Amino acid sequence: SIAIIDAGIIRAYGSMDQLRDISGARDILTIRFEDSPADLLEPAIDSLQNSVISLNSGGIKVECDNVSKEISDILEHFEEKGLKVSGFDAHAANLESVFLRLTGKNLRD
Repeated sequence: SIAIIDAGIIRAYGSMDQLRDISGARDILTIRFEDSPADLLEPAIDSLQNSVISLNSGGIKVECDNVSKEISDILEHFEEKGLKVSGFDAHAANLESVFLRLTGKNLRD
């Protein structure tokens, strides 16, 4: 088991999966598109089952419960909507993201 301690106080305790659930930390998939015209991108985002947490000219960030299981469906969703994916980065929730969500602070040495 893992304890999340901040300023000498135990904020949470459990397995990594339990801490992810407690904190609400989720995996993040960043998707970049070759061209992302608003008339294609906005309807594609609206029909996506996952939460889009940011959108900019370079692409989007999508929250996932399990990025390794969801990545192919998400990428396929955008390609079916006529968008060409130029790249992506997947980041699983880790101890640092759990700590940040529970305390509002970054890990420090």
